[in-house]
Amino acid sequence: MKFKLYISLLLFSTALFAQPKKVTTSIDTTKNKIGAEFQLTLKADVDTLSKVKFPNSKFFGALEVIQSYKIDTVRKGSRYELIKKYGLTQFDSGKYTIPRIPVMINGKASFSDSIKVEVNDVKVDTLKQKMYDIKDIAQVESPMGT
Repeated sequence: MKFKLYISLLLFSTALFAQPKKVTTSIDTTKNKIGAEFQLTLKADVDTLSKVKFPNSKFFGALEVIQSYKIDTVRKGSRYELIKKYGLTQFDSGKYTIPRIPVMINGKASFSDSIKVEVNDVKVDTLKQKMYDIKDIAQVESPMGT
C-alpha cells in the first residue's frame, strides 16, 4: 500500500512541476512537389519581459530556407505568443526530417519538435505534351565588351 502511495505521489509531483512547452511547431503540408514551398511555423509562448531569438539559418536539415518571414506577435492576457514563419524547399525527391530547432528564450535554448516531410517528383507525360526540335545556335551581331 505504501508503494502505491509513493508512486502516485511521485507521478502527481512530476505533473505538478512540469512546465508547458514553450515552443510549438507546425507545417502547412507534409507532402509537396520538388521546388514547392513548405511553410514551417514556430510559436513561442512567453511572458512580456522575455527576450526571444529565433534562428537565422539558410538550412534546416536538408531543407533550404528560401524565405524568413517577420515575427508576428499576439498578446494573450499577460503573455505573448511570438510566431515566426519560414519558407522551406528541397530540389531532390525523398523523405526528409526537419530537425529540432533551437529558439533562444532568455538565453536558454528551447527546442521545437522535429517533423517528417516528403518531397515528390513532378510527373510529366511526354506523350501528351508537344515536343519541339532543338534550335540552332543564334549568331550575335557584336560580341560583348568590344
